[in-house]
Amino acid sequence: GHFQTTNVYIIKRDKEGDYEWGGIYGSSYLPLTHIGGIVEVEDGYVLVGGNRYSEQLWLVKLNEEGLFTNTEEIAGKITDIKLYPNPVEGELTISLSISFTGQINIFNSLGQLLQNESVDNIRQVNYPLTDYPSGYYWIELQTPENRITLPFVKQ
Repeated sequence: GHFQTTNVYIIKRDKEGDYEWGGIYGSSYLPLTHIGGIVEVEDGYVLVGGNRYSEQLWLVKLNEEGLFTNTEEIAGKITDIKLYPNPVEGELTISLSISFTGQINIFNSLGQLLQNESVDNIRQVNYPLTDYPSGYYWIELQTPENRITLPFVKQ
């Protein structure tokens, strides 16, 4: 089989927009083809990324300088999440490969919480978004152990 390589870009900027650290993270260093979201934590950053060729989802920990300190495949936790359609016009569907119990939050591009819901043992949920203005949004699935944030676009 043909092995695909790709790079991801992770750049940290300060509040004024000035470069702090980051750049290209090659596939030999981090086997990701895309990044779904990044969250600042007390001692660095945590991001969720995936590889579309291996269909693996990874939770990655970076320190304050952007160096990797831990990677963990999150199979069996919150895995194989599908958001569709994306971009969405009317109703957004979240479909999961395993049952999910936790909190689902929707944020706008400014990080403002627009909607949140506690769910118990679901594999699919629909959100009518007709009243949302066009733009970029984030959906967050949260359990006590994990938090995964995925982007979507409202047309």
